Amino acid sequence: MKAIKILFLFLLLIAVGVVMFKIGNAVPKKETPLPAPKVMGVSEVVVAGEEYSFTTIKVTDASRVKLLPNFLEQKTSEEIINEGRCKNLVNGGFYSEKFTPIGLFISEREEIQKRQINATFNGFFLVSEGNIPEILRETRDEEYRIGLQAGPILILNSTPLILKLKEEEQEKDRRVIVALNDKGETFFIVVFTQNSVFSGPTLASLPELLQEVQNSLGENFVSALNLDGGAASTFWGEGARLKELSPIGSYFCIN
Repeated sequence: MKAIKILFLFLLLIAVGVVMFKIGNAVPKKETPLPAPKVMGVSEVVVAGEEYSFTTIKVTDASRVKLLPNFLEQKTSEEIINEGRCKNLVNGGFYSEKFTPIGLFISEREEIQKRQINATFNGFFLVSEGNIPEILRETRDEEYRIGLQAGPILILNSTPLILKLKEEEQEKDRRVIVALNDKGETFFIVVFTQNSVFSGPTLASLPELLQEVQNSLGENFVSALNLDGGAASTFWGEGARLKELSPIGSYFCIN
């Protein structure tokens, strides 16, 4: 009987040893990385074999739009939204290393910066005293409530433009655009890639891409202007809310 017990214990030790050996030498399973959360409330377009996401804010009455400076305060878009002053928010134009606007900047009739000659920032988004929005190559001799120099112009007189850009201007960044349709309505548009929301199309591809966007929306864009993009871009619409990495110099406050 004693010999049977010893044999049983011996076999039990062997079994435990085999199990422990298998556990110690088991190949660990590779963790499958979770996909980045998708931005909801967007549509898709494909240009030159590349898929991009986009969403828009449509403004039928330009009196709902204000262009406000953020050069000194440098508030985040989330801080501004949480203050409750803006229903929707979109970044404005470009700024210098000294945090001053590049080119014309008029906020509620106050001219903060005069226009300048610039081959890239070659367009103006303007809203008259009568709240008529325009995108022009030149300003008119009149008073404007909003005036923003940015660029390049992407569409003019319903014609997509061919952009001649330097190599360093061909980066793939998130893009923010202001466009006007044939009814005088304003569209703020953001375009990006889902797997990296600060990435997106090149500047040169934007005129063609906007044709796909307008077809998807059933609209006719008569003019369009590129705004600041990449890390210094933000877009708070009805669905998608995209924050910035770098400070935004100015913003469109939409109510």
